[in-house]
Amino acid sequence: MGRHTALISEFTATDHWLGTMIAGFLPDASYMNFLEPMITRERLLRRKSFVMQAPRPATLGRAIRYRAECIVLYDKDTGAYQFMFTGFQPMQ
Repeated sequence: MGRHTALISEFTATDHWLGTMIAGFLPDASYMNFLEPMITRERLLRRKSFVMQAPRPATLGRAIRYRAECIVLYDKDTGAYQFMFTGFQPMQ
C-alpha cells in the first residue's frame, strides 16, 4: 500500500477529530502519488455537506495541476455523498 502521511496538527487539535486529508507515497516513489479524505463514520452520519482543505506540499517532484479542496456534498434524496476535488492549480 505504500506510505501514508497527514498533518499531525489534525490529530492533536483540541476539537473533536472528524477527518483529515491523507497523502500517499508508493514504496519506491520519491513523490506524492495520491491525496484522499479520511473521514469518521460519526461525521458521515451527520448527513451534511462540508469542505475539506487539501494540504499543499512545498514541492511534488513533478508538474501537475494540484487540487485546493475537497467538497463533500450530501444528497438527501439518494442518501449518498459526492466527493469532488476542486480549485486545481499548476504546481511542481
